Amino acid sequence: MASSSRDAAAADKLTVSLTECVHTLANEPSLGLYYVCEHIQRAVPALVGHKQEVTQAGEQLHGADLDAAFAQEQMASAVSADTQSVFDSIQRLAATAAATAQRTAPK
Repeated sequence: MASSSRDAAAADKLTVSLTECVHTLANEPSLGLYYVCEHIQRAVPALVGHKQEVTQAGEQLHGADLDAAFAQEQMASAVSADTQSVFDSIQRLAATAAATAQRTAPK
């Protein structure tokens, strides 16, 4: 009898251990998924904020790039030979207008 009660206790202990093991294995994926979901809930708002900051910075950079390209274009056209001839022509016309104004001014 003593050996049968020991066998029964050992069987009960084995059954409890096996049940705990199966319970843990069955719940392990759920527990892992819970931690993944918890991490996502904590991390996503910060990532969305960073993405908005990067998008805004990209838009500002694009605007600055367009401004710089326009300024470079304007400087190139101001320095070109055609523009210089236009400025020379304006200067001659202004001088002619000033001389004509002096000749026609009442004395």
